[in-house]
Amino acid sequence: MILPITQFGDPVLRKRCKEVKEVTDEIRSLVEDMIETMHDANGVGLAAPQVGIDLRLAVVDVSHDPDCVSFLRVNGKEVSVTEIMPLVFINPTFKKGGGKERMEEGCLSIHEVRAEVQ
Repeated sequence: MILPITQFGDPVLRKRCKEVKEVTDEIRSLVEDMIETMHDANGVGLAAPQVGIDLRLAVVDVSHDPDCVSFLRVNGKEVSVTEIMPLVFINPTFKKGGGKERMEEGCLSIHEVRAEVQ
């Protein structure tokens, strides 16, 4: 099911999200709906708050993006992007990397705005 995408200004986008405590059938269904919504909107990533749900959950699929790398390193092994997409992140944590790269990026919650990010 395609979900409505929450737009800039909605308070859910600035809220600290709740942890996913258990992967239930409801969470699995939400993930499927988020992937369908992301593909329908021609996006490469979508977080649960972007569909109005305050959970620490996101989906990513860069396999159709020609500007994206074609291989990633997963658990120390190089794998083809098409083999592992879409990715589902549950309660993700991020660690700052050492390198810097600039690229143009957009957001499904801010229509038609793209900017260079580092």
